[in-house]
Amino acid sequence: IKDLPQLSNVIAIDHSRLANQAEEPLLPSKVIMFHDPVLESSLIEKERLIALDMPLKILVYMDENGDSNVIWNQTRYFEERYNVSFTVEEKQQYDEAMSDVLNGVPESALNSFTSDKMAQNDVITIESELSLEETISKALEVISRNDDVTIFKEIDYQKLAAQNDVKLPPTYLIMYGAPSPGGKAMKQAQTLGLDAFPQKLLVWQNEMG
Repeated sequence: IKDLPQLSNVIAIDHSRLANQAEEPLLPSKVIMFHDPVLESSLIEKERLIALDMPLKILVYMDENGDSNVIWNQTRYFEERYNVSFTVEEKQQYDEAMSDVLNGVPESALNSFTSDKMAQNDVITIESELSLEETISKALEVISRNDDVTIFKEIDYQKLAAQNDVKLPPTYLIMYGAPSPGGKAMKQAQTLGLDAFPQKLLVWQNEMG
């Protein structure tokens, strides 16, 4: 990732290390997130909720057989979940970004989900009576009250898009998680470490403000 000029490293979360610290032993598992600002801005412009599945990411983990695996989402996952259609160019840009990152990874380690089917209405949306800034501040305050919860990253996608000449209404992503319950869940399905964990909260403003 460091050698690819169009990408920037955002954060790597070592699920297994955090789970082990919380006394929930977990096989090696790490999610690596990285920015392709131009591509991400384009996708979020198409459907703001896609920000919940950004930045781009891969999950590296060891299964019960001791084999190393790398898994990531295909474009059809986003199309199914958010009821959108990507252009041929957008699909190509996404596939190229992932291919560049995975260059050099043994073919035997590459994995994919058996199904990309996803319920379209699995996102809970609550209208806030506060301003955007107040909503973000309140959300961070509530999350921070939990001693076992860590805030991993905050991303201002409106600002990121503006840097790439794309106009987005306010779109702010907060990534957070609690290692103990997360570790318990991932024992049953390690691939939850790609999409379910860390947890995400998206604060966004529609055209009506």
